[in-house]
Amino acid sequence: MDHTGETYIKYDYSKFVDVVHYICELFSSQPEALGQVKLHKILYFADMTRFYETGGPLTGVEYQKQPYGPTARDLAKALKELESRALLEVNMRQVFGYKKVEFENVRPLQSNRVNDDEKELIRAVAEWARSKTAVEISEFSHQLPWESANLGERIDYATAGMLFPRKV
Repeated sequence: MDHTGETYIKYDYSKFVDVVHYICELFSSQPEALGQVKLHKILYFADMTRFYETGGPLTGVEYQKQPYGPTARDLAKALKELESRALLEVNMRQVFGYKKVEFENVRPLQSNRVNDDEKELIRAVAEWARSKTAVEISEFSHQLPWESANLGERIDYATAGMLFPRKV
């Protein structure tokens, strides 16, 4: 256990990159529906759901509390890697006076690091997020795990159970 009482979480950067790629692939027919805010939140909810269901995360990436909700620490690094490998194009465009990042999938995921059950979980979270605006998904992510951390601090995977309502 680390100093927070959380069991050691193994981070798999290569799998994280593959999960980011797979999420972008899921939005390839509608790239305007996936921006950076949604991508962060899909990663967060998929990782936390997997941890809640199995006791282990999907990727183990560190999530930090930021004003618009949890963010994955290595997302920028993973996106640059996917671009450099010509698997993804990251584009910037203006939307209502704001810069919006969009992701254009160039080639499908060619890895076996993400299994079928994990892909199903990612698809379910992505479909849920597709129907939300970036503002809605950010507000939804401001739940107890996010509230339990200070700005810039790590959000413990051990708080995943706080995301799901309990039956009385």
